[in-house]
Amino acid sequence: MGSALRITSDNVNIRPIWSNDGQHVIYYKGAPTETGQIISAPIDGGPSTALTSEAVFPDSVSPDDKFLIGNSGGDIAGAGGRTVSILSIQDTPSSGSNSRVLDLKFAGTDAQFSPDGKFIAYQSRETGRPEIYVRAYPGPGGKTTISTEGGITPRWSRSGELFYRNGDKIMAVEIQTSPVFRAGKPKVLFEKPYGNGYDVTRDGARFLMIKSNDARAPAPEQLNVVLNWFEELRSRVAGK
Repeated sequence: MGSALRITSDNVNIRPIWSNDGQHVIYYKGAPTETGQIISAPIDGGPSTALTSEAVFPDSVSPDDKFLIGNSGGDIAGAGGRTVSILSIQDTPSSGSNSRVLDLKFAGTDAQFSPDGKFIAYQSRETGRPEIYVRAYPGPGGKTTISTEGGITPRWSRSGELFYRNGDKIMAVEIQTSPVFRAGKPKVLFEKPYGNGYDVTRDGARFLMIKSNDARAPAPEQLNVVLNWFEELRSRVAGK
């Protein structure tokens, strides 16, 4: 592996995502409770660029690297979650004066552009628990429910699948986007006790996951009960 390169050096910097050309890291600069900036930093260590000063937390970038989708404050009544917003990031001035292009009329987080840019996968708590949905972008049309028993962090692959997490399970759903959208039944791809953060290569062949340092202890096979332990302790102390 190559050497590590530090992208940021000051302030609070969160929610990093890749540009589709693989040459920039886009992230939110500022604490989640304050209005910060969305920054684009080249991976070669060159100067960074402020894309916008709006409080939108980056989720993904469109395939042509012209638009960013993220979530912003303001719940939609009855839906739960945060509003999904679209920002233009093409021909960005250094002042970071780009404004929000569109607030989509649904609530959700971790919104992901499909590889062809025509659909958005996201998670939302519309039913009281997180589920995965897909909507046509920019529309029109309703949503399609992808998960069946809860789901978080959707990720697309160019091989025609949509992945998401359900606890320790990585679920895979076969997706068809043309001529009409169709989604298959979710299947368990594998089950591992990794952290929630993960990503998948574009061909869907490899996963990048965070493994915890604390291995989960196996369930005990028996329970031992010690009686009169204090009397035994006193006898041992008296015998010394």
